[in-house]
Amino acid sequence: MKSRSFCLVIFCLFTNPNDFHPLIHPSNGLRKCRVNSSLTALEVLPGGGWDNLRNLDMGRVMNLSYSQCQTTEDGAYLIPDEVFVIPQKESGVETYSEIIMSWLEQKSSTSSSINADVSYMSEMNGKFSNENQRIKTHQLGKNSVTVRVQSGVFTRGQLKPVRLPPFKNPPLLSMNATNTVAVMTEGDRSWLRVGGTKTWQLSKPGEINQIASRSGSSSQMSGGEKAAAAVGVIAITALLVAGTVVLVKRRRRFS
Repeated sequence: MKSRSFCLVIFCLFTNPNDFHPLIHPSNGLRKCRVNSSLTALEVLPGGGWDNLRNLDMGRVMNLSYSQCQTTEDGAYLIPDEVFVIPQKESGVETYSEIIMSWLEQKSSTSSSINADVSYMSEMNGKFSNENQRIKTHQLGKNSVTVRVQSGVFTRGQLKPVRLPPFKNPPLLSMNATNTVAVMTEGDRSWLRVGGTKTWQLSKPGEINQIASRSGSSSQMSGGEKAAAAVGVIAITALLVAGTVVLVKRRRRFS
């Protein structure tokens, strides 16, 4: 019992109670970045240590900070200031080949508009293509067969949408037309065309109002005047029809 109590007292004497406090790790700024955005941090990052001699993972050996709140190219993940990400893109090659036995079966590979040949009966025929001329020269001159191989390289990736400002058509030119007067304005200048004329005259706003009111009053007809004009037209038409009928009857009697 005496030895145990002595060891306990010695341990309390040589141990400071202030040393028992949790370790405080410095902030790397990731929480501040998540306050303004809801993006997640990229998990697969360099900075871990690996002991090749003992074949053991030694943990992280590099501190990562997010003070600049950098993101990947597609804007999907947050990345540290010391890390840059190279996007992985897919690419491939498409190959197309064909054998042209006769130059008459050849079709241009650059344009579809020159594939249709122009012909008149069987004597005249022509294809307007330099490619067709070369194939015809080699096949007829050297008695050969043409093999055409085409290859295209394509890259597959995600493109960001392009947002353009809204297009607005400025009201540079406005035109007001009635039955008798047509007015066209462009900025501070105005042109006037009266009646069925084809010429435009540069006029002032006051003159345009006077001419428009004068032409409108002169062209307007009251209801009685319109009715009288309609009755007159009907009467003249009836007289012409009656005269024509009388003349036809007289000719039949004399004949």
